Amino acid sequence: ILNESSNYLDHAIVTHISSNVWVIADAEGYFQLAGHFSVGDTIKVQRYGYQPLLIPLPQSKIFTIRLTVEPINFAMITTAGGNESIKNSMHYYSTSAASYTPLTIRSIFVNLPGVTVRTYGGPGSTGFISVDGGSSKHTRVRFNGFDISNSQTGMTDISQIPKPLLKKATYSPVGNTSAADIGGDGLVSIHPWGENGILFESGSYGYFAGHAKSQLHWKQCIIRLAVGWEQNEGGFPVKWNSSLIKRKNNDFLQYYSMIQTDCLKSDQTSFSVFSLFSWQDRGNPGQIWSASNARKDDNLWLIGASLNHLRSTDQFKIQWTIKSSRDHYV
Repeated sequence: ILNESSNYLDHAIVTHISSNVWVIADAEGYFQLAGHFSVGDTIKVQRYGYQPLLIPLPQSKIFTIRLTVEPINFAMITTAGGNESIKNSMHYYSTSAASYTPLTIRSIFVNLPGVTVRTYGGPGSTGFISVDGGSSKHTRVRFNGFDISNSQTGMTDISQIPKPLLKKATYSPVGNTSAADIGGDGLVSIHPWGENGILFESGSYGYFAGHAKSQLHWKQCIIRLAVGWEQNEGGFPVKWNSSLIKRKNNDFLQYYSMIQTDCLKSDQTSFSVFSLFSWQDRGNPGQIWSASNARKDDNLWLIGASLNHLRSTDQFKIQWTIKSSRDHYV
């Protein structure tokens, strides 16, 4: 959802007219309307300070909506000034996964200009994002609107984010409000929610995975749930001293769960709370053979809440986040 200047609009309300199912767009204007809908059904898009818009659902699942400013009338005032105002526009790039779940953590970021994901070895590898060849410490990462960058190192291990939650990513080299919003090289935002359903997968070299997503409406709230697991033995055949051997200690196991609740108080006020937990057990990737059976198990726990209130002159927002990450080397 964008405005007339192609800048995104946050926290707009999208309603399916006939079923009265609604959803709140995230901090970068993205929304996902889940349910049994048909092409041509009417949806209403509204946001405080903009004209409401009624449009039919298009055939494409990804489309752009532009809202027109609706001026808010004030009592007459007299002002005097000298400097001309400067308009700052938000430039951003976005990419989304072509299938339900990307095969690797690189898949979702490959089309973002200048963005590189560094991985080391097999499926149990860590993954770090950098921009234009710079350090991963200089790139801030947001997940679902919340900053998940490590407060000590400045880096973010993307491998701790389950692949089915890497549905869409956007990159902005310029912050939309202040320099505090981005790192030195830019901001990468991850949007986790995609289609609802249950998916089981299997592949080569001992790959198995299962994922489930659902949502329900309760009064003025939307509750979204996601659970899943992934197992990858990573037993790739390699040559070692003219012999064909099978890689060992290259495996990866992950379990995760996520819940998010969005509540609508009024057209101007919304509240959101979410929690993500992921647990990983991984071998020692990147080596063909090692005398050591060194392993690592780690977990990530995120809980966050935000209160957003749109006013006639500005926007008021309170955000609270707790992040806990534990690494255990054996």
